[in-house]
Amino acid sequence: MMTFDHFRIKLLQPNEGEAFFSLIDSNRVRLEDFFAGTVSKTLTLEDTMNYCIEIEQRIKDKSYLPYMITDLATNAFVGLVDVKNID
Repeated sequence: MMTFDHFRIKLLQPNEGEAFFSLIDSNRVRLEDFFAGTVSKTLTLEDTMNYCIEIEQRIKDKSYLPYMITDLATNAFVGLVDVKNID
């Protein structure tokens, strides 16, 4: 986890599925070009919760690391940084 100014960056946790869905859903059209895989796997809250379980395993395998950016003033997710295809 890293904190700077009024933001925190940390790995997505399995229990953050609802907030993750909200972030993607409210920005879906804009994110489709940059996060096509994530957008396609988070069409519903149920899809997102299942995707978070998949992500949890990928984090353990160190094959995919989704970092969420949180605004500390509102405690809301405001961004996503994917680290993937790690060789």
